[in-house]
Amino acid sequence: MSEAETETNKVVKSKDISAFLNSEEERDFNEHSKALYNAFNTLIVKASSLEELKCLKDLFEQQKKNFKNNDYANIKDSLRKKIYECL
Repeated sequence: MSEAETETNKVVKSKDISAFLNSEEERDFNEHSKALYNAFNTLIVKASSLEELKCLKDLFEQQKKNFKNNDYANIKDSLRKKIYECL
């Protein structure tokens, strides 16, 4: 994939995400929580330093209200385990 195609894909994805987050439509809370859960899991697994994990933790705490209780607890536990692995 060329660099131009990559840039185009990023822009489209960013617009899609912005439209989703800013939409006035009623969203299914479970669907939104699941998407956040999957995104944070992916970011935690791919994090390679304590600094990255610290930034993720801060972002995670800002999104706390958007998680279902189980998802919040599971991500928090995954984050703790990954931090421990990095020490």
